[in-house]
Amino acid sequence: MLASTRELTGDAARHALGLFINAVVVRTRLTHRDTPAAVLDTVREAALAAYAHADTPFADVVAALGAPRAGLGNPLFQVMFNYLRPAGAAHRNWAGLALDEFSDVRHRVVFELELDVVEHPDGRVTGAFSYANELVGGAFVEALAAGYLAAVRQFVEAPHEALGAAEPRFACAPQTGDAPPAAGDDAVRAQGERTARALAAIWRDLFDGRGLAHDDNLFEAGATSFDVVRFVDAARAAGVALSIGDVFATPQLSGLGRRIAARSPAVAEVRDAG
Repeated sequence: MLASTRELTGDAARHALGLFINAVVVRTRLTHRDTPAAVLDTVREAALAAYAHADTPFADVVAALGAPRAGLGNPLFQVMFNYLRPAGAAHRNWAGLALDEFSDVRHRVVFELELDVVEHPDGRVTGAFSYANELVGGAFVEALAAGYLAAVRQFVEAPHEALGAAEPRFACAPQTGDAPPAAGDDAVRAQGERTARALAAIWRDLFDGRGLAHDDNLFEAGATSFDVVRFVDAARAAGVALSIGDVFATPQLSGLGRRIAARSPAVAEVRDAG
């Protein structure tokens, strides 16, 4: 979940313009014997305990836990949940500032799955799933939405009945990205080195000269998911066919260079001719 840290950060943040948020990880364990009422109590206690330390930077939590970085996905969690009450902002005194609604249209997702639930002034509650279509198919999300509504009904209508066993019908779609090329492919290696140098230059320009060695792991070097989105957008603007899935699968510039080179039509021609 995302939490505002403006009030926790101090006077400097309270009097500054900007977005002060932090990712707060909450772990929930469920069994078929649990009831909705018991789950709510457990999650409430876990969330309150986590929010008591909401100003601890997420990167520091990952470093302290020594969490290994998987080839695909973010460390510690891959699903984000937000419960939003935008109507509450309308009653605040904004010291002469005027606020207008805006359309939250996203062209990238930074988590495998995200659910945003919005509580409206007229009592309606709406929800929207955002998902990485490289990993999850539309049919999966449609089934997940139906299951979510069924679970909400049980929480409302039967809060003291056991949840029962989960139906094992959900499965992520298989990864369809290209596999990393063989290191011994000379054509791929040569083109990959050139692409890696181009990516390194893009990274330096994007992050104020902060260098990155070709074999450094982007995430171990401190890159966040939002950094990845910016990097991918900048690379595409420069004509490099890079995707978020590529970075999660191969988070080193050298590996990304070979991965992109393997998809190059020019390299394919050289390989076929050889």
